[in-house]
Amino acid sequence: MTNKRSPESISMRRIRLVEVVGIIVSLVFTSFFAYKYLINPRINTNANKTKYHIIYDAIKSYAVEGTIVDRDGNTILGNAAADTRATADYPQNLSYAWLLGYYSINEHQQNSYGLRGNLKDYLLFQLDKNNQGALVKLTTNTDLQNYAYQLLDGMEGSITVLDNQTGEILCLSSQSTVDFDVNDPDSMLASNVAESQYRRGTFEKDPPGSTFKVVTAAAALTMQEDENLDDSFFQFNDTGSYIPAGSDFVITNFQNQVFGTIDMNTALAKSCNCYFADLGIRVGADKLTKMMNAFMVGKDITIPYLD
Repeated sequence: MTNKRSPESISMRRIRLVEVVGIIVSLVFTSFFAYKYLINPRINTNANKTKYHIIYDAIKSYAVEGTIVDRDGNTILGNAAADTRATADYPQNLSYAWLLGYYSINEHQQNSYGLRGNLKDYLLFQLDKNNQGALVKLTTNTDLQNYAYQLLDGMEGSITVLDNQTGEILCLSSQSTVDFDVNDPDSMLASNVAESQYRRGTFEKDPPGSTFKVVTAAAALTMQEDENLDDSFFQFNDTGSYIPAGSDFVITNFQNQVFGTIDMNTALAKSCNCYFADLGIRVGADKLTKMMNAFMVGKDITIPYLD
């Protein structure tokens, strides 16, 4: 007697087969997209750029870049609209340019620099109900930032001002080999000038020079307090040159200036090299080293979002 399967059992097997195949296909596609858009971008820099490029192309017609303000709520960069970059008024477009940087897509590549590049997740890709990115508040003071930029007057260099009590950055102005206008990031991207994107305020490492006089002064004041020294400890007769004991190395003041009898206040105001050479020797290497470590001289300090 032949055992024939009923039409219902054959249909059930086919349905189960289709279900299994469907599940397998779904898992394959899910795994593929999870790897491509979630896992690979985290471990592969080029893939991460591709991900942002795809997202940017998809939202740029309606996304509004977030506004950046200073510590007092004054707008530094704003007035953005759909498919239009945020802008800065003069002189913030120049004084803040190296700090703010840019985020753009050029020739199918992601280009990110400064705060706008490193904060693109908040400024561009995390949109509110009005399709605008987050508001970012800096610790800077815009009047101070503009004044520092004016003082640089086109010279290659930087001026950084910190709040002594909190360590907050009140000013971070930088000038390099090109005059970067934050309203025109394409000009920076197209520049073939060497080191044209070099932010001197955070990346340039120069010898301490006269800035070390602050460390020497702090060590001397601490020594005065610890050892109960009177103010005569800070008197010095400057002749314009100084030779440390046991050395033949001659230290001179800038432009061979001679200041005569001076105290620390005058020596700091005039940046007298001879005064601080003598004071440093009298304070001693151990106290100078201790104060230098307290000032974190020589240590790398990471500023969030500016790496």
